[in-house]
Amino acid sequence: PAHLFEVIAQPFRLDLFWRLHRSHPPRAQAVRPPMKDPQSYGWANEHPPSVSDVKTDSLRISLPRHDIEIDCLMKGDGHPVVMLHGMGGGAADWSRNEYWFAGRGFRVFAPDLPGHGRSDSPPTGWNVRNMSRLAVDILDALGLESATLVGHSASGMFAAHAALHYPERLDALVLVAPSGIQCSVGW
Repeated sequence: PAHLFEVIAQPFRLDLFWRLHRSHPPRAQAVRPPMKDPQSYGWANEHPPSVSDVKTDSLRISLPRHDIEIDCLMKGDGHPVVMLHGMGGGAADWSRNEYWFAGRGFRVFAPDLPGHGRSDSPPTGWNVRNMSRLAVDILDALGLESATLVGHSASGMFAAHAALHYPERLDALVLVAPSGIQCSVGW
């Protein structure tokens, strides 16, 4: 399987994107293009016909340290990638990403964070430290020694905290539009 960095470092073909979208006939004459093999879909300029055709396993994970249970979607086989959604979102937010990575040799886990989806509500007094520890507890519950951690929005901040406090548990960290991350300016 490819390394995660090699996969996400592929260039976005903006020229191909514009060529494809400008060359479409007017709406009234639009003809649906023939279906392609899902493995041949490009990086960001094409989408698979349906993510519902991809087998997804749903797990119920018990996290005794926090006295909660969360739901987790799982797809694929290979190097583990744990994708944490943003606040107000859910595991399904990653569905197209899960499909894409699972088809390229990764095993993708997308948990519903506490208070989201079908997961339990977080305990009283829940804070950033709990959330960063939650990421590591999810790895433990899944039986993963280490994994690539992906965090979006507020979960990007939690993932960054997890990387700072538990670096030995992460193979890589991917932040997608993270909140709470600032550069310090000396003037």
